[in-house]
Amino acid sequence: MSRYVSHWGVVITTRYILSSK
Repeated sequence: MSRYVSHWGVVITTRYILSSK
């Protein structure tokens, strides 16, 4: 479960950074 949450955390962070640009 920890890996699953961490994976989505990275995905959300990446999308947030891409959206900021």
